[in-house]
Amino acid sequence: MLTLSNYSMKLIPILYSTPMVQAIQDDRKNKTRRIVKGKALDWLQPNMFTAEFVARPENSMCPYGKSGDVLWVREMHYSYGCWVKDGLTKTGKQKWKFKPDDSFETVRYFDDPPNKIEENSYRGTGWYKRLARFMFRKHSRIFLKVTDIHVECLHDISQEDAVAEGIKPIQSFESGTGISKRQMFENYLPMGYMEVLPIDSFKSLWIKINGQQSWDSNPWVWVISFEKTEKPT
Repeated sequence: MLTLSNYSMKLIPILYSTPMVQAIQDDRKNKTRRIVKGKALDWLQPNMFTAEFVARPENSMCPYGKSGDVLWVREMHYSYGCWVKDGLTKTGKQKWKFKPDDSFETVRYFDDPPNKIEENSYRGTGWYKRLARFMFRKHSRIFLKVTDIHVECLHDISQEDAVAEGIKPIQSFESGTGISKRQMFENYLPMGYMEVLPIDSFKSLWIKINGQQSWDSNPWVWVISFEKTEKPT
């Protein structure tokens, strides 16, 4: 059986959008929710196993590891290089592959973009925008140590956890007699009020990323808590 005494830390990739990377850098985000899939989801079916059982670290069902593991963040970035021919498709169309030039410079990020960014159609040598999924681990600049993982339904999120998801604060206003203040947050959808309460803000962010149907289905999610850490040696 796996125990803490014989378990070695793992490095696991995780994708984040640019706004969420910024939230991590600003110390606004220390939780993330990811949809439960595969065997773990099968075990969560009625009359099978509880969410607490599925989330036990010794069952090794979470693709994002367990407490003590480190997530390395994949984010949108800019890479210097060129596009080279990479064979043909089944229909005979030319395929292309990006070839980075690591001898020139490492990658750059959204907060320090290059002066000139080439379109992919250019093909020649220059700076190109690259999606998060194309980032190599050696280029990651953000590392997150997992502190807790559990499973719950998406709609069970609390106001406090919604804030911990990194939603963007808009303003605070006096409530009632002015004794208390209420913080409002961004509505990520182009409808309704611009400023909303935390859970509504998180809901709008989830729908923007995953779609209305994903929210309505109230899926099981991994709730991963983390803290920023240094790059592991």
